[in-house]
Amino acid sequence: MYVIKHNNEYKTFLHMVKTAGISVSNALYNAGYQKHVNLRHIDIKYLPDEFKNSKKYIILREPHDWYKSFYSFFINVEGYLSFMLNDPKDDGYIYPISLNEFIRRSINFKDTLEKFPNKARVFNNILQTQGNIHFITTYFDEPVNYKDPKTLEQFDMSLFEWFWKHTGGDEADIIIPMNKLDKLEDELGIKMPHYNKTKNKIEEEIDPDVLELIKKTHKRFYDLYEDNQSF
Repeated sequence: MYVIKHNNEYKTFLHMVKTAGISVSNALYNAGYQKHVNLRHIDIKYLPDEFKNSKKYIILREPHDWYKSFYSFFINVEGYLSFMLNDPKDDGYIYPISLNEFIRRSINFKDTLEKFPNKARVFNNILQTQGNIHFITTYFDEPVNYKDPKTLEQFDMSLFEWFWKHTGGDEADIIIPMNKLDKLEDELGIKMPHYNKTKNKIEEEIDPDVLELIKKTHKRFYDLYEDNQSF
């Protein structure tokens, strides 16, 4: 998250992974804005008290596009987030799962962690090693014990919703559709650079039945996306 002062008013930009957060950060920096808070992906509960009442902005990406972007980026990255995109095999190596399988598993995050205890163990490791810049340990409501199903209840939602929740999406005053970033540029007098660190674009497309599953599961986000087209 980033806090700036604009027109004598504090404004907080909530940074959900894979929603142009780095572009916003660099645009603010290039325009000369001082960042009173510069905490990137951290949970909204760590927003300092003095900025709790600031106007909060968040960029909303359509869920199907977000899942594909997430997969495309993290399939190439070694680290904590890639564990969802790979499975170990009997030969001792790990192999990537398909985009569509990743999305199916992500629709109910908790069920996946119950089905694949090795993935729940990764969460345990994250808590012990403090995570990384993408997977902040503050996102966990309580410690994870893969042998205790109750500790997995905090993941009873889609992966998209899990990031949205901890980023603070439901507390945002202004929701900016991904295709309306020019409006944000006009409001703040900034120029949005495009930083896409995805090394290899995937050719796989989302299957029609999986796309329907995403739209059904994330209906409220698609409604939010359409309702904010006037921003």
